[in-house]
Amino acid sequence: MSIRLAGLLRGGRAPVMVGASLLAAACAMPTPPPAIGAGSSKAACGDATALRHALVARINAARAEARMCGGARMDAAPPLEWSRVLARIARAHALDMARNDFVAHAGSDGRGVDARADRAGYPWETLGENVGAGAPDAARAVTHWLGSPGHCRNLMNVDYREIGAACANAADSRYGHYWDIVLGTRR
Repeated sequence: MSIRLAGLLRGGRAPVMVGASLLAAACAMPTPPPAIGAGSSKAACGDATALRHALVARINAARAEARMCGGARMDAAPPLEWSRVLARIARAHALDMARNDFVAHAGSDGRGVDARADRAGYPWETLGENVGAGAPDAARAVTHWLGSPGHCRNLMNVDYREIGAACANAADSRYGHYWDIVLGTRR
C-alpha cells in the first residue's frame, strides 16, 4: 500500500510550508508515535459521522500531551472544535483528489486551501491543511500524520481552534482513499 502525505500551514495570508510531501510504502513510513488511547476507532473512509468522531478524538488526544514532532518539542494544545464549514472545504477537496487521482494542496482548479476557505466564507486568521492518501481508516491516517514531523507540527499547532475533515474513496485510483483535514482559527 502506498501512502502520500502533505502538510501546509497558512497564517496572515502568507503561506509557509511545514512539511515536504512524502511518498512511501506504508512499511517505510516513519516510526509511529506511541498509541493514543482516546478515539482509537478504525472508522473507515465511507462513514462520515464515525470518521468525524474518530479523527477529532484521536487528534485532540494527541494535542492533550506534549510530544516531539521530528526534532521539535511541541507543547500540549487545546482541543479542536468541529467546524461544518471547514468540513465542507475538506470534503470538496478530498472528493476532487479522489476523482482526479492526485494528492496535493492545490485543487484541480489550481486553488489552495486559502482560496477554498475564502470562497466558502470562512473568515480565517490562521489556516492549515494536511492531505494524505492510502490510509484505509482514521486511526492509520492520524498515526501517519503524527509520524511525519511537518504534519505533526500542524496538528499540534496551538494557533488552531477548529477542524474539519473528510475522506473520499476511489476504488480504481492509485491510492483508494484520499484524506483532507483543514485546521483554522476565525478572525
